[in-house]
Amino acid sequence: MSWTASLTRTLRPRNHAALRTLADVRAYMLDLPEDMVGRQAWQQAAKLLLAAAENPKTAAINAATKQLELALFLTGRHGMSKI
Repeated sequence: MSWTASLTRTLRPRNHAALRTLADVRAYMLDLPEDMVGRQAWQQAAKLLLAAAENPKTAAINAATKQLELALFLTGRHGMSKI
C-alpha cells in the first residue's frame, strides 16, 4: 500500500492540521471519536481511502478526497473559511 500519495486537494478539518496525503487522512481517521467511526459517511471514506492506498491512481484518490470532504462536512468537522 502507498500512503504517501497526495489528495487531489488539501482538506482543512476544523481544529486540526491540514490533510494533504493519504497518510494524513489515515492518522486523522484513526483518531476520530467512537461516535463518528460508525457513521456511513466515514465508513465509505474508509473504504475509498483503502482503495486509493492500494491503487493510488488519480480516479481513486479523487473519489477518496471527495468522500472525505463530504464526511467532514456532514459531521461538522470541516473548517469553513471566512468570507
